[in-house]
Amino acid sequence: MAAAFPFRVSFSTAAAVLVTVFLSGCGSSTSTSTAPSTLSRCGVTLGVPDAILPAVGGNARVTVTTARECAWSASVEVEWLSVVGGASGQGDGAVEFRASTNPDPVVRRGTLRLNDQRAEVSQAAADCVFTLGGTSASFPQEGGSGTVGVAASSQLCTWTARSDADWVSIRAGASGTGSGTVAFEVAGSTGPPRTATLIIAAQRFSVTQSLGCTYTLSSGSHSVGAAGGQGSFAVNAAAGCPWTAASNVPWITVEPASGAGPGTVRFTVAATDGPARTGTVLAGGQVFTITQSPGCAYSVAPSSVALAAAGGAGTVTVTAAPGCDWTAVTEAPWIAITGGLSGSGSGMVSFTAAPTTGPARTGTLLVAGQRVSVTQSPGCTYAIEPASHNVGASGGDGTVGVTTAADCAWTATSGADWIRITTGASGSGNGAVRYSVSATDGPSRTGTLAIAGHTFAVTQSPGCTVTLSPENATAGESGGALSFDVQSGSLCAWTATSNAPWISITGGASGSGNGTVRLAIAANDGPGRSGTVTAGGRTFTVSQEGGCTVTLTASTATLPAAGGSGSVAVRAGEGCTWTAVSQDAWLTITQGGSGTGAGTVGFTGAANTGAPRSGTILIGGRTFTVNQEGGCSVVLAPEQHATDAAGGTVSVAVSTAAGCAWTATANAEWIAVTSGASGVGPGEVHLLIAQNTGAARTGTALIAGRTFTITQEGACSHVVAPDPVVIGSGGGAVTLQLTTGASCGWTASSQVTWAAFEPPTSGTGSATLQLAVEANAGPARAGSLLIGGRTVAIAQGSGCTYALSSSSQNMPHVGGSRTVTMNTGEGCAWSAASQVPWITIIAGETGPGPQTLQFNVEANATGAPRSGTIVFTIPGHDQMTFTVNQGM
Repeated sequence: MAAAFPFRVSFSTAAAVLVTVFLSGCGSSTSTSTAPSTLSRCGVTLGVPDAILPAVGGNARVTVTTARECAWSASVEVEWLSVVGGASGQGDGAVEFRASTNPDPVVRRGTLRLNDQRAEVSQAAADCVFTLGGTSASFPQEGGSGTVGVAASSQLCTWTARSDADWVSIRAGASGTGSGTVAFEVAGSTGPPRTATLIIAAQRFSVTQSLGCTYTLSSGSHSVGAAGGQGSFAVNAAAGCPWTAASNVPWITVEPASGAGPGTVRFTVAATDGPARTGTVLAGGQVFTITQSPGCAYSVAPSSVALAAAGGAGTVTVTAAPGCDWTAVTEAPWIAITGGLSGSGSGMVSFTAAPTTGPARTGTLLVAGQRVSVTQSPGCTYAIEPASHNVGASGGDGTVGVTTAADCAWTATSGADWIRITTGASGSGNGAVRYSVSATDGPSRTGTLAIAGHTFAVTQSPGCTVTLSPENATAGESGGALSFDVQSGSLCAWTATSNAPWISITGGASGSGNGTVRLAIAANDGPGRSGTVTAGGRTFTVSQEGGCTVTLTASTATLPAAGGSGSVAVRAGEGCTWTAVSQDAWLTITQGGSGTGAGTVGFTGAANTGAPRSGTILIGGRTFTVNQEGGCSVVLAPEQHATDAAGGTVSVAVSTAAGCAWTATANAEWIAVTSGASGVGPGEVHLLIAQNTGAARTGTALIAGRTFTITQEGACSHVVAPDPVVIGSGGGAVTLQLTTGASCGWTASSQVTWAAFEPPTSGTGSATLQLAVEANAGPARAGSLLIGGRTVAIAQGSGCTYALSSSSQNMPHVGGSRTVTMNTGEGCAWSAASQVPWITIIAGETGPGPQTLQFNVEANATGAPRSGTIVFTIPGHDQMTFTVNQGM
């Protein structure tokens, strides 16, 4: 009978896998033995899909099913396989592994090992890919020899080479395996140009042979203005000799594009608004150079700038074609250029203007040959001295000085008919304003002068007198109403204000001329006092008799049998005195034995070992009563108890005085009082603690009025499936099953940013959890989840994709620099290398992540077109090729 294995592995992936499982078995015979069993409880069986990994490689996922206590680990036995997630685990789980790209045209096999079981993984053969070192070659009339490099994707790839013309023969490399070289011979020719094709590894290589033609041009160069124009030159060649004509720049067009024998090439040069430029036309292999004068045009904006007197910064934008140079200069000493003194093409000039304290001014900037006007507002500032003046009732004259910059104009005007400006009604620069104030027999008054934008205040004293009748009065302790008369001129205004909170003005708070002020005096519960009322600058005095009373905020207090302290607040009028005296020996006054006004009396009571009792304290003639409880005390031994989940019994001794009654009750259903539910004097209580099958818990029993605490350990365990969690690069939702006791609490949290639990993330008892995993556009990644205090591994496969911004680049024979961009996710690895010596990578030849590669192509001096490649190597993916084609 075959051995039974409760451990099952199944595979699932976007790229299917062919897996062969090697399992050991036994015959059909049976035997009986009394020795211990050697059968493993954690054996392995593997599900076997009937598919195969593609040559490009990919990820495969293995689901592991086994008993909860069974641990396992996974490993590979060949270099082209690697475990990318779930390398080990316990119970149900999954292993994700990756196969790299198979470069060879043969099926290969490797082994995935899980504990002591092996699974064979097969990968399909790769297609052979061949790249030729060039696409064509040209030979003169006398012929010659040439070679073509063959690059194979694998050293196991075979190929052949043949010629389709008898004048081109294969000298070496008619067949090969892996990369190699084809050498060929071209026979001499006495006829017209001809073309043959070499078929190498199923790709075509063109061989062109020309006549023994020579070519000259009627002129080697031409100059044209910025407006462009047309011209022509002659191509001199023997009859039948073919030639082509082409421009190397887009602003020169030529026609015809080809000809044979003598001919004329006409060219058109486009107008330019940029710097001088040079282009060439290649005709019959000869270079004709065209030089064009600059046509730069400039515009600036804005053409004028307005700034405040405080100065500040401004900018001017220059618009010009790329390569058009320009400069910027200031034509005013108070304007400074801070950026953009020169530039090429469009740009910006920044400048600052100094603050001004004088009149408005205008300066200019010369930017790209154009003037920009900068206008600044006037900055005149004015000061006057003094800022105000007080004058008596009889009036008088005064002077105000004005300070300002030269040429700054100002004026002065009066805002009151009793203030007259005598000189200085206007001026420029520093000056003075003189004024005259008329006499007054009325109340005080204020007027103003407006001088150079400032306000100058003139205050004139009153010509009034005030008397009070009577000037004082006396009120009893209960308060009441009082009044006094005010005598003054009919136009003289006055006000009355109280200078004491217990005196209120009820009438005549203000007036003009004669009047009466009425007062309300509040009752006085303190000692005698005095206050005043001011009216028209004169003082009316009120004296009030005293009236002290004392009250307490409470009449009783209670102390425990052990004694203690207390206090009571005393309320009395400000200045009223009082004393506090204890009437019992066990009560002691600790604070406030005497006081004035409001205060506090503190006291302490001695411990009571007898019956309840009462005592008194006499405070300011008031009686305060203190009651104290009787003196029974209780001690428990022990005062608390801790036990394991199995529970059990505990005894608690009660120590108290004889005659002191007590009871015992349990406050948790899992705690029971089995004896000693009540007693008098010393005794003992027995408690029974039930077994705990859930989380840790705490309960209490109330014994003789004291709390006895019982802490019991929990019996919770948490099991999570699947564990570990393995998911593909596309992400998505994952369901996890948490199994635990009904009363066992748990929380779930992700320790990675790309995976998050859906609510609820905490609870009690078994639960189904939902995990949302983001798609991965980068390399494989791994982390962990924390569920019910258990760490669960999570792994996600690579999601890297790769794309080039273009697959090829055409270059002129003079060479130059160009770029190509590798577009991929952050962290995705790659590298690039040139396959020919005349292409050099300058920068950006490696990742990870998106990167722009810059390369340089040398001038082509071979006399024939050529092609070369840059190969991008990507771990676990096919190589990507970028082709550079260069003319001769």
